[in-house]
Amino acid sequence: MKSILFFSFILFASSVMYSQVNNTTPADANELALIEINELTEVLQLTAEQNEKLQIIVMGITRKNNQVQLMSNLAPSEIDNILIQNEEAKIRMIKGILEGKQVGLYENLLTLGSSEDPDNR
Repeated sequence: MKSILFFSFILFASSVMYSQVNNTTPADANELALIEINELTEVLQLTAEQNEKLQIIVMGITRKNNQVQLMSNLAPSEIDNILIQNEEAKIRMIKGILEGKQVGLYENLLTLGSSEDPDNR
């Protein structure tokens, strides 16, 4: 239960981080990505192959989001939209590597995380 609550916090922090342009450094974003990977691996009981795919997905989206945040030629609203689309794509890709009960558990985790997001009420 403690792990699920902690993961909910991580999902909430991640959604806040990616839904707004902020001053998060790439190192901070990578650290959050590693925490997300570790928590998902543990909570969803991912296989080694699933974990490898998860790492590629999460780190890839993290790098992409860092690049987007550095694009000075985009309006803040455009950056926000891209970050939201990237987060939605990440969720779809993660669901694509999950099997059986893992999908439902992941969806429950997402619901827990979004219920704590004040913008999503």
